[in-house]
Amino acid sequence: VEAALKADGIDPAVLGFDAQFERLRHQVEHAALSGLLPGMAWLEAHRPPEPARRVICHGDFHPLNILAENGKVTGVIDWPSVALAAPELDMGSSLANIGNAPFALPALLEPPVRLMLASALRRYYRGYRRQRPLDDRAVRYYQVFRCMTQLAWSVPTVASGMAGGGAFTSEAGIRNLIANIKTLSGVTLRLHGAGQ
Repeated sequence: VEAALKADGIDPAVLGFDAQFERLRHQVEHAALSGLLPGMAWLEAHRPPEPARRVICHGDFHPLNILAENGKVTGVIDWPSVALAAPELDMGSSLANIGNAPFALPALLEPPVRLMLASALRRYYRGYRRQRPLDDRAVRYYQVFRCMTQLAWSVPTVASGMAGGGAFTSEAGIRNLIANIKTLSGVTLRLHGAGQ
């Protein structure tokens, strides 16, 4: 991928994690999302070292982006978050997206569904680690990063009263992301009027 980008006169750094981090920082600053600044500070302070080898990361890998026919994967769609980065970025992104998606369920059903989902994600993580070693701290970091990225998009969308735009553009989705950031990092985000 890097060779193909260079051949077309494109700097491969545009697909690096540094570029994603700077896009998030710009989004937070441009939208004046001061409630996200403690999360940005945590991300800055806990950033993992550069990986020895970068891989192609989808950045938004979850079941709705996987095409299959007769039980076999035929393709993966929706690549705007692609990055050349540490493999932990993809795992962290998947865990954050799938584990925090809000469900429109009766109150009694949500706890068992969440438990089943958590169990499935643990199996996915273990299966991935059998194929490639992962740094658990880096996976946690990229989960926080993905939650922050989702918030930077979702908070302004919800605050403006716009509908749609993804699974997290709801007060329930925003609450889930904020709670997950607190669990993973210890950082409390205060976003008045948006999921709080």
